[in-house]
Amino acid sequence: MTKEFRSGLSVLIALAVGVWIILPPDRLMITDDCQPKGLLGSIKAAVHGRTFWSEELYFLDKSISDLSALPGRLAAGQRQADSLYASIDARTDSALQDLYVRYPALRPSSLSEAARDLRRQADELDAANLVALANDAAAARIRVLVACRPRVEARARGQD
Repeated sequence: MTKEFRSGLSVLIALAVGVWIILPPDRLMITDDCQPKGLLGSIKAAVHGRTFWSEELYFLDKSISDLSALPGRLAAGQRQADSLYASIDARTDSALQDLYVRYPALRPSSLSEAARDLRRQADELDAANLVALANDAAAARIRVLVACRPRVEARARGQD
C-alpha cells in the first residue's frame, strides 16, 4: 500500500467512527444496572445526553413489549408446528401402511415402533423445556428492564 492510500484509509476510518459515535443509538444500549453499555454507549450518552436517554426509553419500552409477547408467539408457533407435524404424520403413516400391505417384511417391529414413540415423546419434552427456558429468560429480562425504566425515564427528562 502506498503512503497516501494508508493515510486516506485512516482518515476514512476515523470519519466512519466519528459518524457512528455522533448518530443516536439504534438499539437498547444499557446494562442490567441501567448504565450505558460499553465505551460506545458511554460516549453516545455523553454526546447526546437527554436524546440518548429518550431513545433508550423508546428501545426499553419496545424490548419490554417484544419480550412480553414472546410466550404468545412461541405458543402460536408451536401450535402451527404441531398442526403441520400432525398433517405430515397422517400422510406418512397412510403411505407406510399401504407400503406394509404390499411388502409385509418392511413393517417395523413392535420394539422399533416403541422406540420411535419414545423419541417423539423425548422431542416433545425437549421442545417444551426449550420454550420454558426462553419464557424464563424473557421474564428475567423484563424484570431488569422494568427496574431500569424509572432511571432511564428520569435521565430522559434531565433529572438524573
